[in-house]
Amino acid sequence: MSDNVFPPELPVFSVLSLVRTNGEVVVTGDFDRSDGVREGRAILYRPGGASVDGELTALVGLKATIVVDPYYVDRITVGSRWPYFDGFWQPEFVEAVLDPSTRWVRVRLVPHDAIEYRISERSGPSEGVIEEGEDLPVGARAIRRIPNGFDRVTCHICDRKIGPKFLPFAFRREQDVGGRNSFGIWLCEDDYHNFVERRSAAFLL
Repeated sequence: MSDNVFPPELPVFSVLSLVRTNGEVVVTGDFDRSDGVREGRAILYRPGGASVDGELTALVGLKATIVVDPYYVDRITVGSRWPYFDGFWQPEFVEAVLDPSTRWVRVRLVPHDAIEYRISERSGPSEGVIEEGEDLPVGARAIRRIPNGFDRVTCHICDRKIGPKFLPFAFRREQDVGGRNSFGIWLCEDDYHNFVERRSAAFLL
């Protein structure tokens, strides 16, 4: 990824040094701006599964220290530059939004059958609902099947509910259409138009 194709909304981290210590690699460098930069889990972004997952442990002005696993050391070199975003977001999802080759389809969410389950715990039983076909949580037992009971999902960006009683239409990747509602990416129409159509990473800030 050359600098001229970096997502323009994202701050860029420039690597100044790499030091191996106690089974970790300490990366120091500078950000070009502070928008959205915070201590905690950090993603140094490259498409195609080449991103680096680390922990931003110190931030003073635009100077930062990011600790990464030695697994990533071959990807990072002194002088390399990396678009950054908070580790709340998965690189694969960000790439799906930004990659013009991702094919999206406008769909209506059709409810699927659900399974209600119960988990017995010391503090008392807890219950939940999953889409039929999903694995039950560890320690859970199925209580009953609910026809058309899995009738909503949430937008992966804004968390608005999508379903017959909420936002009836949404966008999915072509590869996800026809699969389980609980699998893959759902985007509300507003976020599709605001970010996918514009190839904008502004939602990460």
